[in-house]
Formats: sequence, structure tokens, C-alpha cells
Amino acid sequence: MQANFTIFFIGLLFAVSGAILFYQKAFEAVYNWIFFSKSSPIVLMGGSGIWFLYNVATLSEADFGNYSKVLFVFFFVLIFLSFFRMHEFLAVRGLAILLLLMSNIALNNVRFDPIAGKAFFASAIYAVILLSMLFGSLPYLFKYVLDRLSGNVSLKFVTGSILILYGALLIWIAC
Repeated sequence: MQANFTIFFIGLLFAVSGAILFYQKAFEAVYNWIFFSKSSPIVLMGGSGIWFLYNVATLSEADFGNYSKVLFVFFFVLIFLSFFRMHEFLAVRGLAILLLLMSNIALNNVRFDPIAGKAFFASAIYAVILLSMLFGSLPYLFKYVLDRLSGNVSLKFVTGSILILYGALLIWIAC
């Protein structure tokens, strides 16, 4: 049951992301919030940083749990200093971290359940992981891709259609 909800939720996220591409005002609002808002780095990097620090604090002994306090302090300082020393594209990096953490939960929830579209779902999650790692390390590329989508109506239509259809297929698999 938990696996079906996870697949449904991820399918819904894909469909909503595709729908945002269809509506220019929604696309511009998301674009402006990510790249020009003062609150987006705080929300995205702060939220993903807190979630990551929670994961570090709850490590088991097999996963470097003996060093969890040292790792916690190190990553806390790293996240805290990133707000001051690496402010450019901090929201994009926070979004990438957030997507990676969500992907971990999504893959863990469907790992042992026998579901018909499990490979289809996993391929979507692995694509999200790949893009998160790419855009997290090269955040200006994310801005370039969104600029290209904003300037090309047919590319935005095709990308939005693919995301909506993929999301609808995942929702159908979950139900």
C-alpha cells in the first residue's frame, strides 16, 4: 500500500510539473521564485539541509554512526557557510538535494513490493537522480535549460506533455 501511494505521489508531482510548463504565469512565478527571490535559498537549502542533517544524526553504526556527531558538525558548518560564501544558485542546489532525498525515500518504499510498473517507476526516479546531480553540480545549466524552455513554445509543449503523460501513467500504475 505504501508503494502504491509513493508511485501515485511521484506521478502527481510529474503531472503538476508538466502542467506548470503549460501555464506561462505559473512557469514565470516558479522561475522568478527560484532565481530571484530572497526566500527561495532559505526554504530550499534550509529545508533540505535540515532533512540531510536529520539523516546524518540518525545514522546506524554500520553507516558511520560512530562518527555521526563529527559528521553532523561538519555538514552543519558546511550548510551554514554556504548561505554566505556560495549564495549564487543556492536555491538550485537546495532543490537538487531535496530531490535526491525524496528519490531515496521513493526507491526505498518500492524496493521489495511486487508491482507491475516497478521498473518504469524506478527509471523515472533514476532520471530525477541523474538530473539532480547534474543541475546540483552545474546550477547555471538549470537556468539555461529553463531559459530555453521559456523561449521555445513547442519545446515547452513537448516537455510538458511528456511529463504529464508520464505522471498519468504512474498514477494509473498506482491505482
